[in-house]
Amino acid sequence: MDLVLSQECAENRIWPAINIDRSGTRKEELLLSKEEYKEVIAIRRQLPRDNELASMTQLIEHLTD
Repeated sequence: MDLVLSQECAENRIWPAINIDRSGTRKEELLLSKEEYKEVIAIRRQLPRDNELASMTQLIEHLTD
């Protein structure tokens, strides 16, 4: 699994400072159950792709709700 860190998130004190769009693996479907994989895909589709700061903020809000 590739985990790509985000300097922009770190500079704005958003932790974990991960670039979600560039992180992942080519074989996620083998690591997760079908239900988990569908949920991961649904969450990623809802996140903005052009702004890593907004995407990480939105993911943190989703996970804390």
